[in-house]
Amino acid sequence: MNKEHQTPSTSTRRWLAWLVAGWSRVNAAIVRQGEALVKLLGPDPAWLKRRVEAIDAQGWRSVSRIYLVVASVITLYAWTGFPYAVIGGGEQPDWAGTMWAYWWTGHAIGSGLNPFDGTYNFFPVGQRPLAMYNLVDALLATPLVHLFGPILGFNLFTVFILWSTAMGASAVVRASGGSHSSGLVAGLAIVTSTYMVMELVQGRQSQAMLVFWMLSLAGLVRMARGEGSVKIAAWTGAATALTFLSYWYAGVFLVLAAGAYWLTWIRQWDVRRWLQALLAVAVCLLLCAPFVWSLMQAYAGLPGVERELDSWMDYGYLGRGEFGLNMVIRGSHWPLWPIEYSSDAEIADRRIAYGLLLMALSGLWMKPMKRLGWWVVLAWGYVLSLGPYLKWSDGEPLPLALPYLFLYDHLPFFERLWWPDRLDIIVFIALAVLAALHLDAWRRRWPGRASVLLAVGLLAIVVDVPWRNRFLPLMVGKTRPVSKSLYAQIDGPVLTAPVLGGEMARHILWMQVHHEQPTSGGLGEHLPAHRPPGYQDYMDGNELLVLLADITKSDSKGARVRPMEVQRLLDDGLRWAVIDPWTFGNPNGPVVDAYNTAFTALWGEPDLVEDDVKAWRIEPIMAPVQISVNLTPLESGGSTPGQQHMERGTDGQR
Repeated sequence: MNKEHQTPSTSTRRWLAWLVAGWSRVNAAIVRQGEALVKLLGPDPAWLKRRVEAIDAQGWRSVSRIYLVVASVITLYAWTGFPYAVIGGGEQPDWAGTMWAYWWTGHAIGSGLNPFDGTYNFFPVGQRPLAMYNLVDALLATPLVHLFGPILGFNLFTVFILWSTAMGASAVVRASGGSHSSGLVAGLAIVTSTYMVMELVQGRQSQAMLVFWMLSLAGLVRMARGEGSVKIAAWTGAATALTFLSYWYAGVFLVLAAGAYWLTWIRQWDVRRWLQALLAVAVCLLLCAPFVWSLMQAYAGLPGVERELDSWMDYGYLGRGEFGLNMVIRGSHWPLWPIEYSSDAEIADRRIAYGLLLMALSGLWMKPMKRLGWWVVLAWGYVLSLGPYLKWSDGEPLPLALPYLFLYDHLPFFERLWWPDRLDIIVFIALAVLAALHLDAWRRRWPGRASVLLAVGLLAIVVDVPWRNRFLPLMVGKTRPVSKSLYAQIDGPVLTAPVLGGEMARHILWMQVHHEQPTSGGLGEHLPAHRPPGYQDYMDGNELLVLLADITKSDSKGARVRPMEVQRLLDDGLRWAVIDPWTFGNPNGPVVDAYNTAFTALWGEPDLVEDDVKAWRIEPIMAPVQISVNLTPLESGGSTPGQQHMERGTDGQR
């Protein structure tokens, strides 16, 4: 259009658009160069520093809102399946223990009890200390669980895990010199990674809560780059302590990743950086010292530290006959694990998005020494993920030792890390940061296509999700029914069936969240090594408990229960015997009938009944009672009928 034909309004709009575009360019320039200018000019131009901080804060607010939307989409099935769907719930083995820990922590603190002691587990012996020493996630989750109820609270906390971990990934990118927008690529890559998905859908929220891990790494990166301060060192030390107290081995992973990064800056080490690092270490040790001392004192007696080697997992002389080393060999990768695809993706697959790999490698030729630290972290994490021995595609180890074996033999407590695939987080974060930094480099190279490149980068992270991981949005499971009105009337410790019932014990934990009373079972009951010292002797010392335990192991059983056996239960504090058929997974199964027969013979008709749930108040008996229970013959494979129903789930589907 010729100038003389333009209307004043059109011209005005063009000028305004030009001014807005120009101001946007100025703001972008300040965001890119502000920190450098502040460092160059010193504290005098306070207005410039405030402007940079304001723009940076606005960037964090925008990123935060985006991540909240992402977390809501990833947890979509929890909201479409409300109020019964739990992320990682249903028949997943670890979900019930995590839920129980979140409930128990709040209940214990509110009742003046020590949450580290499982006094409500394995009653009356008690589990001291608990296998779980990492309570940070439980302390954060318990207000949500107690305020909104176990299901909604658990799901909301999972949203928090996703949102906060993504924010932490962005913080690592920013500490490495990247922009807010490229940080989105790293955050999205981490929260949609197979690492995060596998942990969350199996109910291991503790291992998925990486926000403190990420913040610690970001602080350590800043200090290594010479951008640290006393304030950064102090909060880095606190975040490191919280990392260790969230999951001890995540702290070890942090040391391994940050150590590799720091080594690449060895020529720039100076007194200032050393003092900052020492301050961070001092703060971390100060906060962790009481827990470290307690852990070291009780380590040998912790449930699960010592386990017997099963024949199915014995790798011969390479495994040295040690449970831990054989577990490590079994859980390690073969060299092509990042890109190996199969037609039937399993839940434990840790494959990496092709888009993320391509973005990380795309800048390999663009001054790689500027990002040498992250290349070293990537290589180090990858080597560790291969475990103690090199594996071939068939999963069999070759007699070629790798660095992991040295750490296993010489690093304290490392022999207890049975899951080398969790070291994958080092690989994932290194790839995510490299991809983000390289995206920034490409956008600087073609500033006119910066928005398009960002969109392509974000799309590349998620485009292969349907093929890479079939558990996004996060898989949910329906909880088993709970008779809340009946449980509200239970006012004392509970002898809960099944007794020593194997994997069914995890559903007893779910029921305990509702009746909130001590139970005769406990966390990890299905593994003898997880039971507290003296518990098996206690169980074997009472003929009634022996009978109840044998119900899940035999096709028929008889016992003569004397009054003294029942009196022992009362003297020990047990007040109720409860049969909740949903614990077994089959309300009409023969194992349920057997327990009904036993309890009815002792105490007559149940005192409380709701649907199929029955509760008997434990009362003394005046004379010996002969109890005989009969079960249908066990099916092949050695599982009891109750276990077989449990394994198939309440709807009969695996």
